[in-house]
Amino acid sequence: MARGNAELVRTYESRFVAVTQPGKLFLLTCLQICGDQETVKQIKAWQRDAKNSDLKKALETARHAVSNPKRSLPRDRPPRFPTELDLLWVDFLVTGEYPPVARILDVLDRQDRLRVKIETWLKNNGDKRCELLKPLRKLGLLQPKTLDKLIQEDLALTLVVDKKGKIRDYGGSMRQLQPILQLSEDEWTEALLLKAVASWSMQSNMEQHPRLCELLKKHCNKRSMNSKRLVQLWLAQSSELQK
Repeated sequence: MARGNAELVRTYESRFVAVTQPGKLFLLTCLQICGDQETVKQIKAWQRDAKNSDLKKALETARHAVSNPKRSLPRDRPPRFPTELDLLWVDFLVTGEYPPVARILDVLDRQDRLRVKIETWLKNNGDKRCELLKPLRKLGLLQPKTLDKLIQEDLALTLVVDKKGKIRDYGGSMRQLQPILQLSEDEWTEALLLKAVASWSMQSNMEQHPRLCELLKKHCNKRSMNSKRLVQLWLAQSSELQK
């Protein structure tokens, strides 16, 4: 909505100083979409302010993006952070189009990074494998009647949603795994958080926006395995609620 609207862009910029760090990160993400050459000057000023030293990387990313006359929209690239999922939802709410929804669904079909982290840990800690295998079994991530074989399903989605597709308390699951895996914030986001936010937000918005359900029905059969299965579950639940 703010692209090409200089007055609204200036309003976004004026809020930067007063908001919290998460708010600043969100504003920088927004400005990467709608910012103009005046925004580039403003970002450079923020970069010179010592109070923003902890935002050095985010500021440089935003400045580089806004300086690019051919910069892409969120719908043109895979989301990396939950805030970028928010922007994709705004895109859908403004346009009613499928491409931003498709980007959110793509998150559910990404490589199972939690599996990679677990397999790497087990390989590198042969003498302490039982420390991780015990919570894995408790969480249902090991195949029945096996000692250490992980289930074939996406591990992150298994923790995030139940068999009916409804969101779980995945934070409780990670409290059992995190003391052992010691995931960084970026690894936590990549391995689990993005899939959790994508799942929750998709279900929540389906309840409020019939247009979203229409798009999911239209494109469901073209989706990859994970997102297709979940969309089918969510659509079935939506139909039951409407009866």
